[in-house]
Amino acid sequence: MEQLMFQNPNPVLRAGADGKIIYSNAASEALLKKWDTKSGGELPDSVGNLIKKVIKRGISEKIEVRVEKKVYLITFYPVPGENYVNIYGFEITGKKKLGEKLLIKEKQYDALYTLGKMALKCESLQAFMDESVK
Repeated sequence: MEQLMFQNPNPVLRAGADGKIIYSNAASEALLKKWDTKSGGELPDSVGNLIKKVIKRGISEKIEVRVEKKVYLITFYPVPGENYVNIYGFEITGKKKLGEKLLIKEKQYDALYTLGKMALKCESLQAFMDESVK
């Protein structure tokens, strides 16, 4: 099992309630660098506080972390009866870019729709004005 976690192409970590990293695989290096720590080191307070929250509530939490040009969805999973969390990261850069493109297209569509409605109103107004001048 340990070998499988180590070879995972996605970040896999385990951190204690004290915010210290118990385990990290090779794919976690970019995250560790972003968080300015290393395996066995302490995570930033914001991440450490999230870990405490996850352990206390027993409910997973997700955050997005941008590392250089990549975006990761990081999920913190509580382990029932234990004082640590398992942390799994998945790169979602492509999905984020697609979502941004779709949002731009949606805004363009909304603008064209509004413009079309205005054009129809203007056309109706022009027809009304033409009729009233006769």
